[in-house]
Amino acid sequence: MTAPLTLPTTSVPDPATAPGLRWGVIAPGGIARNFIGTMHAATASRLTAVCSRSLERAQAFAEDFESDAGPAHAYASVDDFLAHEGLEAVYVASPHAQHFALATKVVEAGIPVVIEKPMTLNAAEARELFETARRTGAYVQEAMWSCFMPHYDVIRQVIESGVIGEVTAVIADHCQYFPFDPEHRLYAPELGGGALLDLGVYPVSYTHLRAHET
Repeated sequence: MTAPLTLPTTSVPDPATAPGLRWGVIAPGGIARNFIGTMHAATASRLTAVCSRSLERAQAFAEDFESDAGPAHAYASVDDFLAHEGLEAVYVASPHAQHFALATKVVEAGIPVVIEKPMTLNAAEARELFETARRTGAYVQEAMWSCFMPHYDVIRQVIESGVIGEVTAVIADHCQYFPFDPEHRLYAPELGGGALLDLGVYPVSYTHLRAHET
C-alpha cells in the first residue's frame, strides 16, 4: 500500500522570535493601524515615531498605540520624523502615488523601509529607488505580506519537490467587489488605483515569486 501523501511543515519563522525593532510609520491610516496593531500583538517590535501631514492625526495614532516602550513621538514633517533618534525601520503606508517620493527620502536617510504595495507606480520608479538604496546601503522591501504566509511556503515546497510534476501554467484570481465611486483612489490610475496595482498585484506577485524561486 502506498503511504498517504503529507504536506511539508512550513519553514516560515515565528514573528515572535524575531528581534524587536523601533518602527516609524508615515501616513497613519487604516492599513498602518492594522500593521502596528499586529506588530504589537505578535512581535517584540514597537512603534516609536509617527508622521502625518496632520500633527493632530499623528498624535492620536501615537496615543492609540502607546506600548510598554512608552508613547511614540508624533511629527508633521518627514524630515523631522527621519531625524528621530533611535528610528530603526520605517513603514510607508501612504496612498500609492506617494510611495516613491516618501520611500526615497527614507532610504536617502539610510533607514530601512518597508513600503505598502505596490512599492511604486511603475518599474522605472522601482529601479531608481533600488539604485538609491544601493548607494546609501538602506534595505528596501515591498510589503507583500501574502508571500510570508505559511501556506504559501508549503505550496512552494510542494512545487519544488516535484511531487505534482512540472508546473507549466498558473491560473490565479483575486475577486473583490467595490461599489463605483469616481472620487475614490481605486478608480484613479494616476493615484495607483485600478485592478492591477491595487489588488491584481497579489496573484501577479504570487506567480512571479514561484517562477523566480523555482
